[in-house]
Amino acid sequence: MSTRRAPSRLAGYYFGLIALLYLPIAILFLFSINANTTLSFPMRGLTLGWYKNLLESGAVLRAARNSLVVAAGSSAVATALGTMVALLIARYQFRAKGLLVALAVLPLIVPFVVLAVALLILFSALHVDRSLWTIGIGHTVVALPYTLLIVVARLAGFDPNLEEAAMDLGANYPTTLRRIVLPVIAPAMV
Repeated sequence: MSTRRAPSRLAGYYFGLIALLYLPIAILFLFSINANTTLSFPMRGLTLGWYKNLLESGAVLRAARNSLVVAAGSSAVATALGTMVALLIARYQFRAKGLLVALAVLPLIVPFVVLAVALLILFSALHVDRSLWTIGIGHTVVALPYTLLIVVARLAGFDPNLEEAAMDLGANYPTTLRRIVLPVIAPAMV
């Protein structure tokens, strides 16, 4: 085999694999615009009626709204809490630092089903009714370690002399945090 043909053959295998991975999605789309009520070929015709029914369904729209509310709320809370804990871990030395890191990343190790059952048992023991709030708390618990690890990694490359220079020039810590630290770590928070 010549060395010139090897990259083109590898590219062919790559694109073949990508096509194989996307083939089920393409077939699913084809069946979604099929006028026939069963999944069969040949197709009787094309229709967007199934999508119209989907958008007219109140239950589907409520579910989509609930999903967006939970996603927005839990990601905002996880970002805020994860950033605060990351600042604490990166900036300060204290005895329970290892324990805090272990507890913060524990949801990455525990399977999601076990975590969900544990939260269900906790909320039941506390007599908290299941609602969007409890779902949001569960999603926050799952998202928090990702935020924490990404922000800690960003803070590891952050020069603390920038903070010291801002404070030497008269800025208090909240101002330094808002005008120096947060703009530098903002890409990690997003």
